[in-house]
Amino acid sequence: IAPIVVNNLEIINKHFGMGDIKKNKKKWFSPLSGKLLLRTLVFSNWSAINGIYEPHSPIPFKKSTFSEVWNKEFDALHDTCKCKFRDKRNVSPWLMRDWQLMKGEFEPRNIKFSKYTVLPNNKELIIETLKNPQKCKMLCINDSLDIGNFETIQKDVNAALNQLLPNKSSFE
Repeated sequence: IAPIVVNNLEIINKHFGMGDIKKNKKKWFSPLSGKLLLRTLVFSNWSAINGIYEPHSPIPFKKSTFSEVWNKEFDALHDTCKCKFRDKRNVSPWLMRDWQLMKGEFEPRNIKFSKYTVLPNNKELIIETLKNPQKCKMLCINDSLDIGNFETIQKDVNAALNQLLPNKSSFE
């Protein structure tokens, strides 16, 4: 994934600069960013955009952003669409999010809004969070290449989910 992040940043740096961040100081330097604010402050003195934090949480996209990026970076997006599997030359949907951020088309959100964790390393954290949903509004559970005991982990996580959400939703 690292080459894809670099590809996104190359495009962002082609169209934007640190001046775009400084135009929206109140958004970029919001206390809602928590400890990530320090990272933003450090990188704000560099001439190029060297990285943008990508949370594993829902992202509001604007259709107009997709149109604008497609018009300005057709080749990169078209080449990505031609690949059945990820390729080091691809870009990702984070490009659209980063584009919106650079244009100031976002509202700061508390960094504690969501948690990201990986199975199987953090099974206990996942179950604890599901049993105490007030700890975060959104939990992203990612898998890893090595999930031994998958059936046991699945059973434990499903039990915690069933305890949290015992009834089916109206659209199931």
